[in-house]
Amino acid sequence: KVKNNVAHAMDLARKTGKPQKLEPMPARMRRSVHISLKENPEFETHSEGAGDMRSVVIQLRPSLETKSK
Repeated sequence: KVKNNVAHAMDLARKTGKPQKLEPMPARMRRSVHISLKENPEFETHSEGAGDMRSVVIQLRPSLETKSK
């Protein structure tokens, strides 16, 4: 399920150029998402929120953000 959500968020970020926030998830799952996209040249990630409501945000890297507009 998480992989599908990540893939969907990546597609939306690519199409819209806007950051996509995933649903809140445990720290271990967030870390897995960050690691899986760390070397991706197209996207970057960061976490937002606090406690149980912390989630991953996926967005285009700044160099690509301007090209998609």
